[in-house]
Amino acid sequence: MPMIIQCPFYKMDSHLKLYCEGCSMKFPDMTTRRDYIENFCANHINWQKCSVAHSMQRYYDRKDEN
Repeated sequence: MPMIIQCPFYKMDSHLKLYCEGCSMKFPDMTTRRDYIENFCANHINWQKCSVAHSMQRYYDRKDEN
């Protein structure tokens, strides 16, 4: 089943890697990568709970204030 990415900071994923605007992550296997994407990147509520997304959102909030 295809996933619809919800996180605005997601860039792409490739095999065991996930690329975000704020970082890249390498997972030990495809199941772990898929679980992470399902629980954060493709979750319309939980993407904001990801530490990378949270940090990037704070960055843009600070940038907008200045």
